[in-house]
Amino acid sequence: MKAMRCCVAGAFPCLRAYFHLERRLRAYILTTYLPSFLVVLLSWLSFWIDLESAPARTSLSILTILTITTQSSGLLRSMPAGSFTKAIDVWMATCLVFVFGAFIEYSIVNTLARRQKAKTSREGTTISGLLAATAAAAAPIQPTATSSAALTLGAKTQRVRRTNLNP
Repeated sequence: MKAMRCCVAGAFPCLRAYFHLERRLRAYILTTYLPSFLVVLLSWLSFWIDLESAPARTSLSILTILTITTQSSGLLRSMPAGSFTKAIDVWMATCLVFVFGAFIEYSIVNTLARRQKAKTSREGTTISGLLAATAAAAAPIQPTATSSAALTLGAKTQRVRRTNLNP
């Protein structure tokens, strides 16, 4: 028989219980972490899609953003409410940042490409005008005829006149 301890408040029997708690990591990995990781990888596929394929890149980006937000909201509904931040919340927020970052990257690259294309097309018309003027200047000239061509180089305009010196 065990002796009971006496305390100031009196003698009380003691009951000890040991609980072994184990987290089901496999379920979380298969239902949350792996699918969200694959959606992030899917959003990064837009980096290899041609820049001119705007509908494909935009729809892929919007689809992955919607998928991550749907996953996150479904996960929040299945978890008990708490005022503290959980690791899964941080994971889902990070996934959303990566997916949204891929969308923003495409927006920036598309804007810069359009500016570059507009700049090149403006210079292209100047160069094509220069080539046409050069071709006109190199053409054989009729006697006593005057040929003039306008060459546009930036803001300067030069007039080139060729006059046949033969009477």
